[in-house]
Amino acid sequence: MASLEGSRLHARSKEMRRVARFGMVGLVATVVHWLVTVSVTELLQLNPLVANTVGWGIAVAVSFAGHWSVTFGDHGGPLIRSGLRFLGVSALGFVANSILFGALLSINPSLYAFWLSLTLALVAVMTYLLSNLWAFRSD
Repeated sequence: MASLEGSRLHARSKEMRRVARFGMVGLVATVVHWLVTVSVTELLQLNPLVANTVGWGIAVAVSFAGHWSVTFGDHGGPLIRSGLRFLGVSALGFVANSILFGALLSINPSLYAFWLSLTLALVAVMTYLLSNLWAFRSD
């Protein structure tokens, strides 16, 4: 009985460390996404929704590199398969981000930096779940 409880505690502890690593990598990728999007919007005077695409493109590379090596480093899945799955998860997240971001922009476009922050935070939860349960799975 004690061994079973110890095993559960170890599994829970391992998952909490993974969540923390995901958060750190995700925070870096989110900051990159936000900075690129806001910079492109301001410097190139692009529509924030268009600039969001540029930000996502750069952030997805940062995110995959970090998640592959740091968050899910013990996953055991092949690089190409994990990369393609992660790209699918990220693309799904980007679609969700774009829909929500576009809807919020229609309410008040001048708050685009705030709306972007909100959408990035919400989509991060979905990305973690799909990455953990599918993209980096070893089978």
